[in-house]
Order: sequence, then C-alpha cells, then structure tokens
Amino acid sequence: MEAADESDPEESAAPSAQPVSGAPSRRAAVEGRVVAAQARARRLAERAQDERAHHVSVDVAFEMVDRDADAGGEIIAGALAYRIFIWLLPFALTVVLGLALVAGRTQGSIADLVSDAGITGFVATSVAEAADGTSGWALVTGLVVAVVVLLYQTSALLRAVRAVTALAWELPVTRVPSPTRPVFCSSRGS
Repeated sequence: MEAADESDPEESAAPSAQPVSGAPSRRAAVEGRVVAAQARARRLAERAQDERAHHVSVDVAFEMVDRDADAGGEIIAGALAYRIFIWLLPFALTVVLGLALVAGRTQGSIADLVSDAGITGFVATSVAEAADGTSGWALVTGLVVAVVVLLYQTSALLRAVRAVTALAWELPVTRVPSPTRPVFCSSRGS
C-alpha cells in the first residue's frame, strides 16, 4: 500500500482534468450525452427509413422534405415573404389615405371610421394623425401615387407567386406577358 501512496511530485502538482472524487468532469458528461443523442438520432433515422417502405404517409413526408430541399424552399419562402412585405407598404398607405378621403376632414370622423373598421390602439391613432396632417390635393395626389405603386407591387407579387408555384411543381418558369406593352406599342404606331 505504501507504493500506491507514493506519487511523482510533478504529477500531483499539475491540475487534473477530473475531480479528486473520481467522478467524470462536466465536459466528459456533456460529450457522453452528445454521443448518446447522436446514436439515438441515427437509430430513429434508420427506423424512419424502414417505416418509409411500409407506410405511404411516411414516404410522402420524406418526399416533401426532399423536394423542398431540391427546390431551395427556404430561399424561395424568404423571397416570397419579402415580396409580400413590400406589397403591404403601398397597401397600408392606400388604406390610410382612402380612409382619410372617405372620412372627410374632421378629426373625429376619421377616428370613428377607423374604429368602426376594427382598427384600434396605436394604429388608429396613427391613421387619424396621418389623415389630419394632409390637405385636399395632397391627399388626392398621395392616394393616386399609392394606388399606382400598389398596382405595380401587386403585379410584382403575382409574378413572384407564379414563379414560386412553378418552382414548387418543377415546371418551367416562363415570362409573364405584360398587359401594358401592347397598349403602349399600339398607341405609338397610331
């Protein structure tokens, strides 16, 4: 037993990776849990692949995930969300200016109209203040510009939805014919 008590003084001075009690360190415990979780994930993936052959619903789920990854679904979804957000800006402006035009020029009637439309709180206050700060021709001009921008952004959103649908169904993405080109071309020739 005396030989076991004797140890090299340099080894005893160096800090050990494990506590003196012999219990594993936190790092070793975490690494053990990670390895166990990875092994469990592999077993579940193998089981899911086995079930894929026996259940059509599991196969459909795998096919959806594969198609989404092949088509770049995350990027496409982000692009579509961006288009929707950009469309909402002129839409909101058109609604606010339209409400201001319909409500007339009194602060009370604008607030009542906004409240009757179901818009409450900060949005209602913002709409009433924005409508109060515009005058007759500025309101009409702003509404006309907002409608033109809304129409343009609606066209862009519909083109994006068409392209996303084509990509999702693995169809060729074709160019949408512009409805304004024939009008402009025929007016120049006359």
